[in-house]
Amino acid sequence: MRGAALSFTLPLAAGVMAALFAANPVSATPQMLVLLESDGALPLQCQGARCVAELATMCLQPKRRMPEAGRPYRAMDVAAITVTGLDQQGQRVQRPLPDAARVTALRGHVAVRLEISATWLRRNFAAVQGVAVTAGAVLAPLPVAGDTWPMTRAEVVLAKDRAGSVARDAFAANPGFVLTARVSNYLINALPAGAAVQREALETARQHARGETPASAGQLATTRFQVDYCQHSAKNGLAASLRSCLQGRQDRALEHLHQNYIDALGTGS
Repeated sequence: MRGAALSFTLPLAAGVMAALFAANPVSATPQMLVLLESDGALPLQCQGARCVAELATMCLQPKRRMPEAGRPYRAMDVAAITVTGLDQQGQRVQRPLPDAARVTALRGHVAVRLEISATWLRRNFAAVQGVAVTAGAVLAPLPVAGDTWPMTRAEVVLAKDRAGSVARDAFAANPGFVLTARVSNYLINALPAGAAVQREALETARQHARGETPASAGQLATTRFQVDYCQHSAKNGLAASLRSCLQGRQDRALEHLHQNYIDALGTGS
């Protein structure tokens, strides 16, 4: 979505959104986001002092602008995003994100980047399994100097409660698109960033994705086709990399869900 107004097809709606954007300069606070439930643990990729994961999101406030890459966000419920792993006794443990964890916008309103200190992970886990996101997890943009249209507390509460419930309904009503976004999101985090991936590594990641995201045989067959298409595209120069193609698939699925959410907000449901 290049701007919230493009999500509308009716001329009247487009006109209303254009008017909103006229009063919504790039220095205004961007929209709040709702995270797509992971339905399992998303892998963390570590390099040096930081471990990162990409999380799938959807806009909660179409009247506000999309966040620019790097805009800081915070989880409104600290228990909504957790790190899972094993302790020294081999027991599974789950811990909330540390205060020092960073969440920043990555690609508009459809993805954020989570960064966690590798030192914190080593101190708290003998083995890290990944990051889990619960249903309805909401992110709010952190205020920065120069925001010309700050977000009010009432606006935050409305987006978190009413709009958040509508977003969850949009996810529940579209399991196919949710599965596409979820499996793509898992593979984006599980696979290396190279242009192509060895088939054995891809199959291993896909098997893990199946275990983390249960679905029907038909849904999994469709998702397998999409992954094979992205692998083919990466090998034949039709996509920059397998990861970038999967990101495109994930983002398109989330845009479809976002349109359903916009429609639901418009009907007041």
